[in-house]
Amino acid sequence: MNDVPRTLTCVAVLALLGGGACARDPEARARRYMTSGDAYTAKHQNSRALIEYKRAVQAKPEWSEAHYKLAKAYEIEGDAVNAYREYAHTGDLDMSNTDAHIKAGMLLLGAGEFEAARTRAELGLTNSPNSVPANILLGSALAGLNETDKAIKQIEQAISLDPSYAPAWTALGAVQFHSGGNARAAEAFQKAVELAPRSVDARVALANYQWASGDTKASEATLKAALALDAANSDVHRTLALLYLSTHRAAEAEPHFQALISQPGGRLALAVATGAGVGDLPRARHLRAGRGRALARGARGGVGAGGLRLRASAIGPGREGRRRDARRRRHPR
Repeated sequence: MNDVPRTLTCVAVLALLGGGACARDPEARARRYMTSGDAYTAKHQNSRALIEYKRAVQAKPEWSEAHYKLAKAYEIEGDAVNAYREYAHTGDLDMSNTDAHIKAGMLLLGAGEFEAARTRAELGLTNSPNSVPANILLGSALAGLNETDKAIKQIEQAISLDPSYAPAWTALGAVQFHSGGNARAAEAFQKAVELAPRSVDARVALANYQWASGDTKASEATLKAALALDAANSDVHRTLALLYLSTHRAAEAEPHFQALISQPGGRLALAVATGAGVGDLPRARHLRAGRGRALARGARGGVGAGGLRLRASAIGPGREGRRRDARRRRHPR
């Protein structure tokens, strides 16, 4: 009988030792955090998922999948700078992750880092030559580098791969407008809406084109149609707010600023849109019409489908990163 308590004690000690070893095992901890993050993601509890994915990355920094899921969580939160960092890190750890290259490239594109965006597009195409999004990204980056003919050819290549893909037509419209082909741009933007009538991004792109062409009435109608599809969309609220400010209708801009304040990532969108500090709503509310016109010109000049135009210093590879990216283009792995 005396052997029984002794045996139970030994089992308990071994269990404790085993548990401690597991707690000290970085890979086991990382997988536990990842599983927890996935469970929160399934419940649409993104802020909690983000914390768990961050812990997974800290436990196992070389795990590309953890960085990839953390990037997605940051993107949902509207944190473009950290989303870029994690997508870029994912691509650096796993060169075969085409989507990570494309997502990093799209964020670089929005920051005006066109050469770096081009590199990410080319890395994506090395893995997936028939990737429509990668072809679009490359075409858009070339347009930003003022290589218009190459840009149009690249985006037409994307359309030939999938003529029903609305974002390709939106990208073509943007490049055509940039090159002065207003009639062809209008056709491309309209085509995107016809192909994807429930796409908010397609309607926002069309509205931006209409606004840039001077037809604010049509732009407003298009944005209201987009808002009817997604009443919580921050891109629509931001663009409508800027449109109303530029046309001396500050009272009508107010509800859209309020909507931005209440959304994840909305305070960042508001700060970028108005130049006011995050949370400085009174300043945003009382912007002068002249400020509104300046903001409108900025918005028409290049807000991408994903949203914010960020400072190039906040997002991008930096000088050393650009050198590294140039080496990658010459010697892809």
